Amino acid sequence: MAGFHKRFNKARNQSKYQRSVFEKQLSVQTYAALQERFFLLYWFETQNRTVRHYRIVAGQFLAKEVSDKDIEESDGYYRPRLYR
Repeated sequence: MAGFHKRFNKARNQSKYQRSVFEKQLSVQTYAALQERFFLLYWFETQNRTVRHYRIVAGQFLAKEVSDKDIEESDGYYRPRLYR
């Protein structure tokens, strides 16, 4: 509970009129509990955002740089272009 009071006081002291992040990601249960009490916490507001989750972590290693040799051996699949 001490962490809650510390974050609350920091948000309150930062600015009473400017938005600040109090909690970055809420669980579904916590969000549901807050929704029930939002009429008491009229100064609190939530902002929905999408959190992406990828099952395969190695996807970034599948793509590689296409070399001149790859372009020549591709039978027209790759075409050289200037991307500068």
